[in-house]
Amino acid sequence: MIKFGTTLDGKQQTELRQTIERLEGLVNDLKVVLERGMPKRQDVDDAPVLDLWSMQPSAVLTLRGLSSGHPLLPGRTRGIQTSPVWLLSEELGLARTLSRWYVLDRPNPLLDETQILNLDRPN
Repeated sequence: MIKFGTTLDGKQQTELRQTIERLEGLVNDLKVVLERGMPKRQDVDDAPVLDLWSMQPSAVLTLRGLSSGHPLLPGRTRGIQTSPVWLLSEELGLARTLSRWYVLDRPNPLLDETQILNLDRPN
């Protein structure tokens, strides 16, 4: 996620460009898999080796709130959790998740950013 004000500074623009390149690489690889199937190991010989690996759950930043006008989740003030957040501007009242843009109305007055970031940490 890239958090910014009303504009992106140079560092944020660089980070956004790098993110776009990573996502374009992923999309291109997914298209190849869709069209040709999974690659063989020799086809990715420049890939790093990961030994003694396991799958690990990972927390990503999402938004929770009451949604109105969602194209897939109808209803007014329906409680939802978004897909991962990629861009967020509190000043502009906008957030871009993996799936779509959201217009941000009122923040939850019961939680501030410090509390949210520490929700899953033991006391």
